[in-house]
Amino acid sequence: MIEYKATVSNIEIPEIQGYKKQFSLNIPRGDDSKKEDTPAVREVVAEEPTNAVEEIITPAVNEWSDIRSIIKKNEGFMDTAKSMFNEPSATVGYGFFDRLPDGTKITPGMRLSKVQADRQLDIALDKLSSRVRDSLSKYNIQTSPEQFNILLDLGYHAGAGTVDKLLKESKGDTAKIGSLLLRYATTAKYGDTSIARGLKNRALRRSEGWNKYILKGKNGLKIPDILRNI
Repeated sequence: MIEYKATVSNIEIPEIQGYKKQFSLNIPRGDDSKKEDTPAVREVVAEEPTNAVEEIITPAVNEWSDIRSIIKKNEGFMDTAKSMFNEPSATVGYGFFDRLPDGTKITPGMRLSKVQADRQLDIALDKLSSRVRDSLSKYNIQTSPEQFNILLDLGYHAGAGTVDKLLKESKGDTAKIGSLLLRYATTAKYGDTSIARGLKNRALRRSEGWNKYILKGKNGLKIPDILRNI
């Protein structure tokens, strides 16, 4: 079998932008004087692109970059206040309990729009951020932005005092905080319910996120280790 290469002019081939067209013909050898009148096109070989295209890399989604969205997703939204799980106080909005972040007492039946709830959430996060920063400073702990949001998520659910207690227990060891976060799921009062299981999963996500976004310094050491070695 002899392979001949030729340009085919009587067959219409669509243009491919950025590539050159090359065709290979397969003609049976037999009697060289008796060639097929209309050889068939066997394949189209694409050469290297004439214009290189830069690779576009899409970064992975950072699940702990937006604390407001995280809290809204975890807490859900209630537009009418009501008592839950035999609690003496009512809950409304994004998990606001007993009082709104601006100090307003929550009473059963109180109505709250999403616009109003968003404003209250901003107030809550401003107050909580200040408390968490104070605790981090007190125990000389530095965090990445994602880790800070993880502590905000814990504080929003369990209170700023719980964050302070956890940081104190860590004794400044940022690696230890990842495992401690698993112990702060606050599920006892919910028993074996879907809510308790959800809170455990939430604690697991905090722990995994803390370890994933741990703050790194030069030579791969955690910042507190660097400070202790100066």
